[in-house]
Amino acid sequence: MVGQAYVGLLQMTVLPYLLLPLVAKMGRLDPAQAKKLGFVTASVLLAFWALAILLMVLVSLTLPSITGASFFSPDHDALLVQQQDFVTTFIPTNVFRALTNEYVPAVVVFCLFFGAALMMTPEKESVLDFLDLCAVGSAASICF
Repeated sequence: MVGQAYVGLLQMTVLPYLLLPLVAKMGRLDPAQAKKLGFVTASVLLAFWALAILLMVLVSLTLPSITGASFFSPDHDALLVQQQDFVTTFIPTNVFRALTNEYVPAVVVFCLFFGAALMMTPEKESVLDFLDLCAVGSAASICF
């Protein structure tokens, strides 16, 4: 019971620790820096995807072909696996639900859009200073 409480306390601080610094640091960028950072990030991501696809194709070519068993049916496995709603996973319609259900990709997408909105906002320093202060407190609670 003590172990579960400890793990629960750690999980309680992880998403705020992710959310606050990401919004604060994204909001402090100027649009030119953000555009350059986005281009470099997209380029690296596409390069990794291309490398992963190339490696999967090369590895699949090195493996021998397998004839399927007569009792196996792909439709049977499709019934066992629940369909995951990828739109809900990546695009939060309710950020509080995404935080509650620990949809980390949706929280990150929300942080990026909220940070981009803060980037364009004039007189944002007081909000960003508050977010930085909360991020420091969240980091301290993890170490505690």
